[in-house]
Amino acid sequence: MQPVNCLPPEIIALCAAFVPRTDLRPIVSLAHVYQYWHGAITSSLGSWTSIDSARKELAPLCLECVGAALTANISVLDIQEEKVFIQTLLPHVPRISHLSLTGY
Repeated sequence: MQPVNCLPPEIIALCAAFVPRTDLRPIVSLAHVYQYWHGAITSSLGSWTSIDSARKELAPLCLECVGAALTANISVLDIQEEKVFIQTLLPHVPRISHLSLTGY
């Protein structure tokens, strides 16, 4: 039997791709299994290209892991509540290829 830390990085990234995009916390958990897994998962762009204000606590990690175009979804119900999230995104505006703003 082959140890799980010997799987090709493409297979590990593919496993992370099956995690629903509504919550990246399971992907972060997978990335902490082995250092090798961390590298494989964080280097796969599909896991990190979407940043959402609903999971704003993961924005710094997403911004660190992806170097390509980003998708940002911001739900502005309370501008003061989203102020820190928006300030986190501001330096990365040139990398945002799609921006969705919702609110009232």
